[in-house]
Amino acid sequence: RPAGAGAASSALAFVNHARTGGALRIAEDGLLAGPTVRRLIEACRAQVLTRAADGEDAVCQHIVIGAISHDPDEPYFRRFPHPVIVTRAEKVDIALAAMRVNPVCLILTGGGEPSPYIIDRVAASRGTTLLLTPEGTVETMRDIEGTFGTTAFAAETKLERIGELMKSALDDAALAALIA
Repeated sequence: RPAGAGAASSALAFVNHARTGGALRIAEDGLLAGPTVRRLIEACRAQVLTRAADGEDAVCQHIVIGAISHDPDEPYFRRFPHPVIVTRAEKVDIALAAMRVNPVCLILTGGGEPSPYIIDRVAASRGTTLLLTPEGTVETMRDIEGTFGTTAFAAETKLERIGELMKSALDDAALAALIA
């Protein structure tokens, strides 16, 4: 909020939950709100079956639930950048459809033994971490939904992103006011 808009003349504030960015405004950003894979592992008490090259610091931007009662839908998964996809361990067709969009993380629920084919496919991709949770899909979703918007800005990806957003939101005068 610019100075003089209900604030002291030297005050500078960033609008939270802004839908659009602009001068002195940083729009809400899914990447900044997203949890790291490490945080998801902790939240749902998951066993790590394979790790991505980016490791547990990779950031997930969206939770996507794999379909339960109809055909897997790759175009549905493609709508969401940097997803964590959650599906039952025995739904091999859905897991394989999910892998075609290179999710950051694939969580298999229910604690059952996953297909070796899924494990091999994920391990070969090197871009996806594969987790197995002991709980069902609904319980796993409850466990991980609270991680969005509550994870620290410790991941390098988040620090780079907030730098980009601040660069576009702050002019030289605003930056000087922040430093002073």
